[in-house]
Amino acid sequence: MLAALGATDVGAQSALTPGYTESEIKAAFIFHLMGFVHWQGGRQPSMVCMTQQDETYRAFGSLLEAKNNQSVVLMATATDEEIASCDLLFISSEVEAPIPEYVQEDLLTVGDSAGFAESGGMIEFRRVANRVGLVVNSNALGAAGLSASSRLLSLATVVSGRVASP
Repeated sequence: MLAALGATDVGAQSALTPGYTESEIKAAFIFHLMGFVHWQGGRQPSMVCMTQQDETYRAFGSLLEAKNNQSVVLMATATDEEIASCDLLFISSEVEAPIPEYVQEDLLTVGDSAGFAESGGMIEFRRVANRVGLVVNSNALGAAGLSASSRLLSLATVVSGRVASP
């Protein structure tokens, strides 16, 4: 699936692919998701925030460095004020905060906890056997003024989960 998103240079399809950790696969997904989700007014996302400085955070930082990408900034968030400046927020399964706290216009929420998309999150990384797949909550995306490309939707499991109110 990762190859279908145009990420053949940074990862592989399987979470168990030799040479890549699950965190590196998630980081590559996050990096490429920004090209498959459309922000209002054609705006390009530039601020990626993560709720934990964990392995996915470090893998994403390494990916930005390897690609010499200076248009995207990575930040660990702790406060609502910091989250307000984010374009994409990765909510680690290690964080026990409810999803509705992070709902705001023009903010893509991505998480890796079971049921994330059905609970109001927008994109969930779901591990199935030895693969990392995507679950997209189309209602939550639309409520935030975002839309997913048809290419992304064709690769994901699409749910119409609840939409958390801000």
